Amino acid sequence: MNDIVWKILYFCRFFHNVEIVFWILAPIKILILQLEKREYNIADCFLQLVYLAISFHNLPNERRMIILKNDCVRIFNKRWSEFDIDPYILAYIIHSQYRGK
Repeated sequence: MNDIVWKILYFCRFFHNVEIVFWILAPIKILILQLEKREYNIADCFLQLVYLAISFHNLPNERRMIILKNDCVRIFNKRWSEFDIDPYILAYIIHSQYRGK
């Protein structure tokens, strides 16, 4: 690889930024793939949304990433408020797989 390109990628923290985008997109990808399968139910979807929220919470509080983190949390909270989560919490509690049996 050209030294100039390597320096640009290294100093712009390109690979670090790609890793952070992966942290955000991985739970979304898993959620979409689960929804496409017929063997998953809405409780699984709810659980994946919780994992997505955790991934946003675990994003680093770096100077350049705090804006991205805040935007992700703001958008997620806006969509989360549209859900009536009580039936999903009940399904999560009742479902035997999530109780460790």
